[in-house]
Amino acid sequence: MNQAPEPTEDLGTLLKRVMKDADNMSQSELSRRTDVPVATLSAWINGTRRATDHERLRAIAERGGLPVTVRQLFAAAKLPLPAPADDARERRLVETWRGLTDADQRVLEATADALRKRREPENR
Repeated sequence: MNQAPEPTEDLGTLLKRVMKDADNMSQSELSRRTDVPVATLSAWINGTRRATDHERLRAIAERGGLPVTVRQLFAAAKLPLPAPADDARERRLVETWRGLTDADQRVLEATADALRKRREPENR
């Protein structure tokens, strides 16, 4: 697992800055582009909720139209960087999953949940 890069600003400060840099983009517009609920964006910006959803952070970087990278968002959220996306690896994982019994799928799912929880910051 990659360690979280050293942040230069917290997530709320980063989001406010890059939204301002993007012609004062509103939370509603960012939500529309990324499918991240406005309530979630607001909580992150106001610091009332920690960001732990990797997919939502990726959506902001990839579809938000903001001058920000996945690495910057993860650093600001104090999250470790997950491994880079690898389509071939993902296909193999799905093929393996489909070949498992229901009981084995449940074991794999529980293992994946435990791994995810282990990497989340303790103070969400």
